[in-house]
Amino acid sequence: MGLIELVFAMAILNIVVLAMFGAFNAGQLSIQRAARASTAETLADKQLELYRAQVYSTIGLSSSLITAAASDATHTGETAWVSSGSQLAYASCTTTVPECQPVQTNVTGPDGRVYRIDTFIRTLTSASGGPTSGRDVKRVSVVVRRQTSGQVLSRLSTTFDKATGCVSPSPC
Repeated sequence: MGLIELVFAMAILNIVVLAMFGAFNAGQLSIQRAARASTAETLADKQLELYRAQVYSTIGLSSSLITAAASDATHTGETAWVSSGSQLAYASCTTTVPECQPVQTNVTGPDGRVYRIDTFIRTLTSASGGPTSGRDVKRVSVVVRRQTSGQVLSRLSTTFDKATGCVSPSPC
């Protein structure tokens, strides 16, 4: 009788240990997902900070890189993409500066993983979804994806108005 009780106790203990192992495994996967999303948010915010440091009139992308990005199906498949003609270009943007690049691949995050950053900049007027005051704004949208799978990890967007970065006494 004692042997039967021992076998049942071991079977129940085995089930409990396997359930705990499954819970720990699920917890570890959740922490990895959260860490990846947090890193993506950091990369997106870092990209937006590049535009926050600029004067309103200089916020834009390289026109040659906008044209090149128009043939990238991942870039044009994003909801922030409207057309290459609506993406805002800045004449003095060089192709090597991160804030001028609509697509950045192989960006290494603080976690050592590789990400892709897509940036979209549009001018919005009251007719195109902008403010009804009639004063134009620029909307910068940044999407961070896993480089390997293209899975969207973060999507941040912010708007800039003409008061952004104004240096007096020059008007913006």
